[in-house]
Amino acid sequence: MELLTPPERAVFVLREAFDLPYDEIARIVGSPAGTCRQLHHRAAHRLAEGRDTRFAPSPAEHRELLARFLDAARGGDLASLTDLLSEDVVAYNDGGGKVRAALHPVIGRDNVLAFVAGLMSRYPLTRADLTEANGEPAIWTVIGGQRQLVAFDVRAGRIHAIYGVLNPDKLSHVAVGCR
Repeated sequence: MELLTPPERAVFVLREAFDLPYDEIARIVGSPAGTCRQLHHRAAHRLAEGRDTRFAPSPAEHRELLARFLDAARGGDLASLTDLLSEDVVAYNDGGGKVRAALHPVIGRDNVLAFVAGLMSRYPLTRADLTEANGEPAIWTVIGGQRQLVAFDVRAGRIHAIYGVLNPDKLSHVAVGCR
């Protein structure tokens, strides 16, 4: 996703990963819905032209990186977390208005580190299991009593995006994990 500008990336992920309508994306990113449609179109075109799988990890490498992320997050090891995150990492959360979740994307390594550290210090992690979602390794968690599925965009050995799905309506359609 380095091919995309930050607004393109945000709109693309909100549309593709969370299947949000353009009017809701517009509210989140603070741009008109028509602009969001254009940003999504441009992002999809750029990604299709510049798709490069040389830096995509194998499933085993992806799982190993997620296990390291989980160990570092559980242990509050910010140095290890820093090594795992790209500088321009973005964390997205989808509570669907039904459960408490970050309302806006968390952008940048320092902000994502603070976000993860804050979650881990405030809410007990009672369960975390490596699983698979959309054909990629992911993590099922129960944090502070709330189930969530966390997926990751991993390239060149670093996490470029974190997608937390907490919306119970969406989780009810997933047949694995912490039930």
